[in-house]
Amino acid sequence: MIRIFILSLFLLPASGLAANFSDKEPIELKKYLGLWYELARTPNDNQDNTPTIDGKKFSICYETTATYSSGDEGYVNIRNVCNRYAEDGTRFEDAITGAAKIFEDPTQRKLGIAFGSGFAQFFQRLISGGGFDYWIYQVGPETPEGLYSWALVSGESRNYLFVLGRTPTLSAGEKAKILKAAEEEGLPVSKLVFVQQYPKK
Repeated sequence: MIRIFILSLFLLPASGLAANFSDKEPIELKKYLGLWYELARTPNDNQDNTPTIDGKKFSICYETTATYSSGDEGYVNIRNVCNRYAEDGTRFEDAITGAAKIFEDPTQRKLGIAFGSGFAQFFQRLISGGGFDYWIYQVGPETPEGLYSWALVSGESRNYLFVLGRTPTLSAGEKAKILKAAEEEGLPVSKLVFVQQYPKK
């Protein structure tokens, strides 16, 4: 079985809670729930690998989405999905579920991610001090449905970045605004790849 990608940073270095978000508005987690499209990412081994399954070589991740829902108290449930394609058009859905622990931070911007079974999550949290970094640096204005329209996700080290949106595409104006916000946060904009939601034919 292939090593399933994880949008939210499994196997990236764990870190403490030193980053200061005290000057930011608290995140309202109910506005963060629901379906997100991955609009851009810094390359990583879990999504940008090309696995071979049953003799077929499959592509990197396309059409990547993450769905967040309410979990146990202090947790958010996560389901990450991407599609991979073989040259003959065969599609493989690469998916994994997990949970994000909400750290004790008044802004609710610091979460710790763990994926897989209950035991796997326990082990990941044990070795990482609560879960692998998932820190929400910026969110966009609310949609008509009352949800955040986009989000910038990284960790304390700021050496990776995911850009999430409620729709699979961005206007030029929205893209410029998001990139400016990422630059202001010191996030690695120059390494971003705006991943197509569908592969080139």
